[in-house]
Amino acid sequence: MSLGLKDTESNIEAGLGTFTYTVLHAGIYNFSVQSTVVPTSSLSIVINQNGSPIATSATPSAQQEAINLTASGVACSVNDVISFVLTSAAAIDSEGQNVKSLINIVAETYNSAE
Repeated sequence: MSLGLKDTESNIEAGLGTFTYTVLHAGIYNFSVQSTVVPTSSLSIVINQNGSPIATSATPSAQQEAINLTASGVACSVNDVISFVLTSAAAIDSEGQNVKSLINIVAETYNSAE
């Protein structure tokens, strides 16, 4: 799924999957994902830049209610593809609305003339 985001925005997604963002302007960006998890979750989050991981989450503990993953100060070029990959081996994570994620994209600096 492609995220309909500008250079500095947030988007809420429900469920597992891969969510992508194409960089519009070269610059320095911060990317983050905050996901709710249920006690038996095995949610894994990876943030990729052009297919290469730039941040990977740890497996949540049984007491954990959320996973927060951030990639800060990422140098991006025009048309770089940032993907937010949410996967799980636990069946409970693929049920309905058990996983909800807030995806944040913040441009620290960028060249809007491109």
